[in-house]
Amino acid sequence: MEIRPILSAMLRSKTGPVLIALQIAITLAIVVNSAFIINQRLEHMHRLTGMDHENLVFARSYGFGPNHDTLATIREDIDALLAMPGVRNAAYISGIPLSGSGSNSGFLPHPPEGENDPDSTNANYYNGDHRLAEALGLKIIEGRWFHPEEIEFDPTDTSYGAMPKVVVVTRAWADAAFGEGEPVVDRLVYDSIGRSARIIGVIEHMQGAWVNWDELDQVIILGNISAAHSVITYAINVEPGQKETRRSRRSCRRSTATAWCSACARTRTTSPAATTPTAR
Repeated sequence: MEIRPILSAMLRSKTGPVLIALQIAITLAIVVNSAFIINQRLEHMHRLTGMDHENLVFARSYGFGPNHDTLATIREDIDALLAMPGVRNAAYISGIPLSGSGSNSGFLPHPPEGENDPDSTNANYYNGDHRLAEALGLKIIEGRWFHPEEIEFDPTDTSYGAMPKVVVVTRAWADAAFGEGEPVVDRLVYDSIGRSARIIGVIEHMQGAWVNWDELDQVIILGNISAAHSVITYAINVEPGQKETRRSRRSCRRSTATAWCSACARTRTTSPAATTPTAR
């Protein structure tokens, strides 16, 4: 290729070299930014979640009607899920980790001192039951998980983040709130209005709801069932290979109210005009 004619044409026009340089700069900026975004996404994808995400499925039960019984629905749903072939465990959880939707609040290692206590440490919190650690595949490195009798439910308390008597925290939150490596089992944690709960266990690692959040691994599990949610969420741990290949159509055995379960996509009504469950 003859370079001299190209250079001569560029020298005759003052705007030509500027436009070419501008095009090169814009192209490089786009390529560099794209590479940065791709690399950032790859880093997020390869971070350890602390959960058995390869074998996790989440389902939701939508309860409605004047006779809806949250606790009975949870018991019956979980019994039905555990009876399905390929299901290893199932548990109640108030939200879906890494979904981009969740609840966050500040918690303290001591009673709050004023509205903006500097010791308040953010945490993505979930309500959970005694099966949740096994269902999510969490590793408890200090203390223990909840016992069945410790899980609380107050149907009259519809506030978000109602404090139970016991909680489990991630090591990342414990380090941020109490100091790195500090033992926290049996210590108290406080919410912003002074309600306290006792820490009974520490999770090695667990990610919360928002993948781009700097405090993604600061998580607290509250040992109670929330009455603030009309939607009940279940974490379901299945046998390897079952997550993508199997879709169960077994019936949910309900007895208290109208509800729809996305795990088996069936509806049951227990009103005076009750009908046989039908596939949705």
